[in-house]
Amino acid sequence: MRKGIVIVLVLALVMVFAFAAVASAGSLAGNTRSVGYGVKASIYCPASAPYVGGSGQSNWVSTPGPAYWVQSGWRYYSGYSYAKSYYEYSLPIGYNLVETSVQSWGAVRTYEVSHSGSGVWAIKINNSTVGSFGTLAAPVYPVKAMSESHYPTVQLNTQFGSVKYRGTSTWYNFDESGWWTDSPYYLSITSTYQYKTLGP
Repeated sequence: MRKGIVIVLVLALVMVFAFAAVASAGSLAGNTRSVGYGVKASIYCPASAPYVGGSGQSNWVSTPGPAYWVQSGWRYYSGYSYAKSYYEYSLPIGYNLVETSVQSWGAVRTYEVSHSGSGVWAIKINNSTVGSFGTLAAPVYPVKAMSESHYPTVQLNTQFGSVKYRGTSTWYNFDESGWWTDSPYYLSITSTYQYKTLGP
């Protein structure tokens, strides 16, 4: 009897943690490509600070997750004066998030995560390597370029340009319509590799 209760409690805890992980992911809008050895994009800040209320947003390129992933982009939260470039990862070596520098309103930076061999992923901001972390096998399924809102009233207004995935060594424009929009967000699409995330 006691063993059965322990099993039920363990299963209940697993479900709670799984739900919490999904809930914390926020609402997404952007595009995905089914497979790649890397992903990069020019990610613009809006001309002025977007409304975030008491929450925030991040705009990024990333490997898939949910357990293990590598990500980089800019983020803006309640209490910030400016958007900040960052990189973040969750890997067998652990979890970390590092903010690097201010990205001014109206400015654009190129963000990249790409496989650099032996399970290691390099992170670049404006073509400068800011870190390399492992271990995550490549290629990954899928690669993503998205905006993420952490509350439904957060304003998204972010342009993604030159969104690319990497083959084994060469970069190509995103060529698949793996569009993702969680309500109340939507996309203004020029092509599979150029689009704007908007809403609510």
